[in-house]
Amino acid sequence: GRTVGEYFRDEVSQPLDIDFKIGLQSKDFGRCADTIMLSTLPSLNQLRPLKFVPDLFLSPIFKNIKKALKQDYISEAFDPSILVDQNFVNTDDWRLAEIPAANGHGTARGLAKLFGILSRGGRESEYQILEQHTIDTMREIHSFGPDMVLFGLPYKFGLGFMINAPMTPIGRKKRGNMFGHTGIAGSVAFGDVDKKMGFSFLCNKQHKDLKLYKTSVELADALYNIID
Repeated sequence: GRTVGEYFRDEVSQPLDIDFKIGLQSKDFGRCADTIMLSTLPSLNQLRPLKFVPDLFLSPIFKNIKKALKQDYISEAFDPSILVDQNFVNTDDWRLAEIPAANGHGTARGLAKLFGILSRGGRESEYQILEQHTIDTMREIHSFGPDMVLFGLPYKFGLGFMINAPMTPIGRKKRGNMFGHTGIAGSVAFGDVDKKMGFSFLCNKQHKDLKLYKTSVELADALYNIID
């Protein structure tokens, strides 16, 4: 058998020359930038007063956030005290591990290429990584409405992809049929089926909450201003 990292390498990244890995080797460490985390983690304390504001004065989105804040699991999931070492993402153990939902390592060019291929039907030259009907199924909306894990924000999810994340370039200004995902530090990668292209912005310094996707949004806006 093969691990998920080995499968991705053999079936996707090597045949298509995509600079992305799930689980690095020690020889890759020299190419890997350290992630600079915020010195202070975001705290729920800034949002807790929202629980006491009457719904009459809240927009639908803030009503959903208020509802989420009342759930015990939110406090547990976002408790900064459980994160002993913010530098864990730069450790050898983390980089060597194969955790496909959390610790893939690669370049913006590599991710943009991957999403571009998926946006063009999953084929590059004579190599097919996914059939069109599989990609269509992955892009179908399976979750829609206030996301009670992500503070009640209005996300839509397909199978493994965000379909709509209006505060990020994915789904911004209702442009095209986009699918992709955001990252906690402000990174974004997505494909646009209408434009048949991929986009990626990766950063190694965690952005502040209120400006989390500011750079990626501005870059995507500039790109679309050119190609539209």
